[in-house]
Formats: sequence, C-alpha cells, structure tokens
Amino acid sequence: MTTTRTSPSSKGKRLRTYRTDDLSLACYLWFRGHDLKSMRWEGKYCHFTFESPNDIDGDAKSFQKGSATVSPSLYWKATIDFKRLVYDNQ
Repeated sequence: MTTTRTSPSSKGKRLRTYRTDDLSLACYLWFRGHDLKSMRWEGKYCHFTFESPNDIDGDAKSFQKGSATVSPSLYWKATIDFKRLVYDNQ
C-alpha cells in the first residue's frame, strides 16, 4: 500500500508525504535521504511515513520497476542500519 499527498512546509517548499508498508521500499527511500517521519506497527506489519521536498515518487517508482541503482557496499550497510532502526522500535 502506498499513498502520497502534498503539504506546505514551514520553509516554503512543498513536502511530499509517502506512506508504505513495504520494508524494502522504505529502506531504499531512507537510503535516498527521504525523512522517515513515523513507523507504526500493526501486528507483524510496519507502516512507514516519509516526507521529502525531493522526488520521492520518482525514487519509489524506480525502485518498484527494478531500475534503481545503488552502490552495493553502501546500500548493504544502510540496509542493516535501517532494519536495526525498525526492529529496535518494535
């Protein structure tokens, strides 16, 4: 499940809000520098909410299409850090 909405930010830029329950997509968005605003656990599922003035929808689409490119060594470390962040907040 993903949803997006646009809201005004305090600095005059428009923020895109992106919600997903896909752990791998959430990790990728976090790796790309989008701001993780909240995590909400519902049973064994976690729902993530991100905000960003950048192209969060484009990053999500490239990930879902399989066309996202990353440095494997940097992404592997980020994946470990993100999963630690998620499961420590369970």
